[in-house]
Amino acid sequence: MVVDEAAHVKNLQEVWQQVIRPTLTDLKGGAWFLSTPNGMNYFKTLYDRGQDPERDDWASWQMPTSENPYMEPAEIEAARLDLTEAAFNQEFQALFRQLGGQCLPACR
Repeated sequence: MVVDEAAHVKNLQEVWQQVIRPTLTDLKGGAWFLSTPNGMNYFKTLYDRGQDPERDDWASWQMPTSENPYMEPAEIEAARLDLTEAAFNQEFQALFRQLGGQCLPACR
C-alpha cells in the first residue's frame, strides 16, 4: 500500500487503523506513507514509529529537496525567495513544525 501526501489525508489515523492495517494482515503486506510534513499530525506519529528503536517493523527517513539529484539548486533557491521561512522549511527542508504554536492531539 502506498499513501502519497499522507500528511494531508483526512482521518489518516482512522484510515490506517480501520482499513489499511487490517487489509495488510493476511498477506503480511507493507505500507509506505510518503509526504512532506503538514504540522504535527498522525503522519508525524507514523514517522516517529520509524525512529523508535523498539519498533523494528517500522522505518522512516527525512530528506530535504536538495538531496534529490534531479532538482536544480537554482530552482530550490528561487522557491526559498518566494516562500515564507516556515513554508520553505516544511516543503523543501522536510521539517515538522507545530501549526500556530500548538501540538495537535494526534502527536501527543
